[in-house]
Amino acid sequence: MPGMVSLVALLRLRYRLLWAHVRSRQGRVAIFALVYLLALCGVGLLSFGGIAAARAAVQLGRPHAIANLALGGVFVYAVVAAVVLGAGVRDAFADGTLRRYPLSTPLRVAGRHLVTLLEPTWIVVLAVDTGLAIGFHDARGGSLWLALAASVLLVLVNYLAARIVVGVGERVLATGAGALAATITVGLLPFAALAGWDRASAAIGQRPWLLDAGQSILTILPPGAAASVITAPSSRAAAWPLMLLAVWAVALGAVLAALDRRPVGASRTAHADPAWDTGYDRVGAWFGPELGPLVGKMLRCYVRCPQVRQNLAIIPVVLVQTLLMTHLQKEGVAIAGMTLVGMSAGGLSTNVFGFDGSGFRRYWVLPLTPRTILLAAAVVALVPGALLLPVVLAAIAVVAPPLAEPRTLALLAASGIAGLLVYQGVGLWTSVLAPRPIPFYSGWGTRLSFGAGATMAGSIVVFFLLTWRFLRTRPEALRSHWWLALPVVVMAALFWAASVWAGSAVLAARRERLVAAVEGLD
Repeated sequence: MPGMVSLVALLRLRYRLLWAHVRSRQGRVAIFALVYLLALCGVGLLSFGGIAAARAAVQLGRPHAIANLALGGVFVYAVVAAVVLGAGVRDAFADGTLRRYPLSTPLRVAGRHLVTLLEPTWIVVLAVDTGLAIGFHDARGGSLWLALAASVLLVLVNYLAARIVVGVGERVLATGAGALAATITVGLLPFAALAGWDRASAAIGQRPWLLDAGQSILTILPPGAAASVITAPSSRAAAWPLMLLAVWAVALGAVLAALDRRPVGASRTAHADPAWDTGYDRVGAWFGPELGPLVGKMLRCYVRCPQVRQNLAIIPVVLVQTLLMTHLQKEGVAIAGMTLVGMSAGGLSTNVFGFDGSGFRRYWVLPLTPRTILLAAAVVALVPGALLLPVVLAAIAVVAPPLAEPRTLALLAASGIAGLLVYQGVGLWTSVLAPRPIPFYSGWGTRLSFGAGATMAGSIVVFFLLTWRFLRTRPEALRSHWWLALPVVVMAALFWAASVWAGSAVLAARRERLVAAVEGLD
């Protein structure tokens, strides 16, 4: 009994924390994004699901196929929302915190997952699945209680699957090689999907039994098993798929328990003697005795940050993939795409102080001026893009040999340099005006500050606008006027320098507010 009382108290505390987070500035942005995606999904499913979908499915004579499609769509959406937004998969209370409550070990584990499972994401998913089950019951009959039980089990399986995907992703991305392999794999997925679709279509045309085999496999997956329950005409017909759904829940629960016993990456709590004469410090020494220590410190952050490693691998893959798959004018796409090189540092360069935490206070007890601090951050932010630029140019020249012409390469290089300078200049302003505390090693589902998110989204919009503009210009005209890119690079460099000069004054004026924001006190 005391354990259940403590569990109820934890649930109440969790929803109070959620309400407090919603009222914060960052919380409103995160909740807006989540509610927007949920609304899109809900509108689509309500227009297709529920009673209308059930009646249409019965009239068409394919209730199981349509139910499987609707439930599968909700299942995939929930997993994607968990992966992209980190919604509904983060433990509200650590296991060490729960040990302070009078909870037994099984109740503590169950309570940790129950508190997470009762967050708004999964409540919305349960409402959609339950509405679909009720709609099929009204249109087809069968056992309503078994259909509702299948909906609850499906949401549980969905939650476990989402946590497993995020858990595996965190452990893969915790290593440099794993991040690179995962990025390349994701980049190659569209090519594999297109090639696989053509081969699958040809194989099904020659062997029709493959289509029946594929449908049988879909039937034993969790959405297919739940669809079999809610479309079953009797309780006896629904018993076997309901048991299969329970087996899925037990199996995924065992996988998640085994995954939780494996830490994410190597332990970062061990203390070692600091090494002061490393490669980072030798590179920092090039910038003089005043900037050198700061450059060395910040360079360590960029090299070790998972987000930077991911972006350094993602950007070349995305640009090469776009050039290979597009049928548009490759010169325009490549020139516009080079501006994305500025995003090589990801959220770190647009929130450079957000990863320091309480260490941000140390900047102000050192004999450093605000301009020195911001200049060090601005210089180091250019390093990932400067290293990535020749790699991307070489990759473009390999996959699109016509672009290897010297004037085109000059245009591409100028576009990349201008994009890098402008993006990092804007990143200095977002770091000063809109910082947000972010765990340094959090590389999966990390929510950026509003300014950082707007900067990254704006870069994508600029890419599409430039692509649209360059596609209206003949390649010969672009190549013959390649020298016009030089003034653009000069203006971008002036903007970057002006951002350092003016941003340092803002940094000094907002020092106390920045300290509070970076430490999470604002």
